[in-house]
Amino acid sequence: MLQPLEPLAELARSHGALLMVDAVVTLGGCRVGVDQLYIDVAVGGSQKCLSCPSGMAPVTYNARAAEILRTRRTRVGTNYLDLAQLAEYWSPKRFNHHTAPTSMVYGLREALRAVQAEGLEARFARHRLHGDALRAGVAALGLRLFGVEPPEHRLPMLTPVTVPDGIDDVRVRQRLLHDFGIEIGAAFGRLQGRIWRIGTMGYSAQRYNVLLCLAALEVVLRAEGWKSEPGAGVAAAAVHYGVNAPAV
Repeated sequence: MLQPLEPLAELARSHGALLMVDAVVTLGGCRVGVDQLYIDVAVGGSQKCLSCPSGMAPVTYNARAAEILRTRRTRVGTNYLDLAQLAEYWSPKRFNHHTAPTSMVYGLREALRAVQAEGLEARFARHRLHGDALRAGVAALGLRLFGVEPPEHRLPMLTPVTVPDGIDDVRVRQRLLHDFGIEIGAAFGRLQGRIWRIGTMGYSAQRYNVLLCLAALEVVLRAEGWKSEPGAGVAAAAVHYGVNAPAV
């Protein structure tokens, strides 16, 4: 879900605490608003909505967090995430903290160039459009979304679907992968085996992928004994596209 950050930011500041935000999924797919929301530290990921190879984690922090880093009295327990050393690495001093993955930095630059070329608002709208179309199709197949959060708090780019009773979670995911080349995510911890996580992120957030996923999911579920109106998922998504936007 999209966590409402405004009240958390106010609460953190009222207690003199720092607000750290996990923006791994959302960066490049919807507005994060680091400065507007008074987020002190934000961590992103390169492999989600930025559509860049995995392995990089963009980090940003404000002057308030930098001052706390500068004046801390205890040693950092590990060099791996020593932000003070990292700051020296990116400073004119070029403190040798690590060897930069040069090719990945260039890849990230190209991914950010693609974001800039598309435009933030257009990119955010694209993720919302295809996420909503997928959810319309999922509902038409008789499946239930996981969670009861209001629609405005749903992640545009990640759709959690409750695995129906009597349906084999692993077998469905394996058949989607082997028969259609579509990989949907499993869950973790107490939700493992109970929900599927279907991503529409970055370059993959396209009409073709959404319609293909819905068609494949219907075929696989029917093989598992799930009953639904033939073609209902694809039809519902197509209606959503026809009402809401031109082809993207």
